[in-house]
Amino acid sequence: MSQTIHFDSDGRTLVGSLFLPEDHQDGRRHPALVMLAPMGGYKEHAPYHYAPKFAQHGYAVLAFDYSFYGESQGEPRTLEDPFAKLEDIRNAVTFLTLRQEVDAERIGLWGVCAGGGYAFNAAIGDRRVKAVGTASAMIDLAGMVTGGHGGDWRALMAAAGAARTAYARGEEAQVVPFLPPIGDDGPWRNARSFYTDPERNRVQGWKDQNVIWSYDKLVHWNPNEYVHMVAPTPILLCAGKNAETVQQSLTAHERGGDTTELFLLDGALHFDLYDQDRYTDPVVTRAAEFFAKNL
Repeated sequence: MSQTIHFDSDGRTLVGSLFLPEDHQDGRRHPALVMLAPMGGYKEHAPYHYAPKFAQHGYAVLAFDYSFYGESQGEPRTLEDPFAKLEDIRNAVTFLTLRQEVDAERIGLWGVCAGGGYAFNAAIGDRRVKAVGTASAMIDLAGMVTGGHGGDWRALMAAAGAARTAYARGEEAQVVPFLPPIGDDGPWRNARSFYTDPERNRVQGWKDQNVIWSYDKLVHWNPNEYVHMVAPTPILLCAGKNAETVQQSLTAHERGGDTTELFLLDGALHFDLYDQDRYTDPVVTRAAEFFAKNL
């Protein structure tokens, strides 16, 4: 069962759904999880896939659209602002602490792709978060930018600055493609198999774009540099052994220390952990055990 919810985040109204276990009864409080969408993602991109699965394991689960995306407020649209998302996550946790269906002492985060890095940062500064789980974590967004996603990164910074000035003059926000070029063999090489398939990308009217000055924010974002600060909050990293981004989970596991666990799946690619049941079902089973132990 689910219900539409709204909560405030820095003056913007965010919209999402709260999923509850089927056997929920009034007066019962459940451990809770916040689902964190990928970079450029909406609540329908992975969070809505995972939320009902976790609810079947007895969790109250919140899936929502970040600021600037989907049904939530924020201008300009499709601005990828990891710092605003950090506040969105904290405000989502606050929302859950006030819900009568939730045990406020048992709240965790579940992040997919860049949502994994967002979860790390949130858990460092918000000790209401008692455990963090990730799937196909894409943590080092700074490395993605300086590694050539979007072209020469210094030229991209110059273009972003010029676009900011133009926007301040009243022009439309300049956007750039979200997906890598066709034929790109980098970390998002199978991205098109997800976003261009209407059965997998369930967002009507989804646009392949980000506001260009998203990148002058992303160039500052690499939580793998301080993932060790999440401790003693436990972390579970789930990734496909064949995923283009698996090294990011391996690095986080190494740097995270003794409170960090790793779960690797044979044959899985990065986007397989968004919505492919043959991979996400064992991930949820493992994650449910992890959260049961740590929440």
